[in-house]
Order: sequence, then C-alpha cells, then structure tokens
Amino acid sequence: ACETVADTLFNTVWTLGCRPYMNSQRAACYCQGEEKDEL
Repeated sequence: ACETVADTLFNTVWTLGCRPYMNSQRAACYCQGEEKDEL
C-alpha cells in the first residue's frame, strides 16, 4: 500500500513540480529504498 501511495503522490507532485511537498511526502513515506536510512 505504501509503495502505491508514495508512487502516486510522487508522480503527482513531480508533474506539479512542488518540491517542498514532494520532500515532505518522501520523508513521510519513501518506499523506493534509496533514502530510507531513518526508518
């Protein structure tokens, strides 16, 4: 579920180009496995 939601939000914010929103969502639920050091 997290991957789908994160992917959808990422694609949406990437299209909109809203970097602060993308960063906050990425920090909240980033499931791509690149920057998951905190969890």
